Amino acid sequence: MSWKQVKNDALVACRRNFCLCHLFKDLKMEAHHIIQQSEGGDDTFDNAIPLCFDCHGDMRSYDKKHPKGTKKN
Repeated sequence: MSWKQVKNDALVACRRNFCLCHLFKDLKMEAHHIIQQSEGGDDTFDNAIPLCFDCHGDMRSYDKKHPKGTKKN
């Protein structure tokens, strides 16, 4: 299955109202690899988590391999 289909399935399954903050985010969501591909993660439903833009930024802002957001100094 393609990552595009996995992302779609994850967003449908959560009904666009589950992420770390548990708020309804409608179209402001994206899917995230739980275990990054660079670390051996695969493009499967079990390795995908739907996150809103804010939670995705908070989760990965300190990862130099997958930066999202700006780290505070």
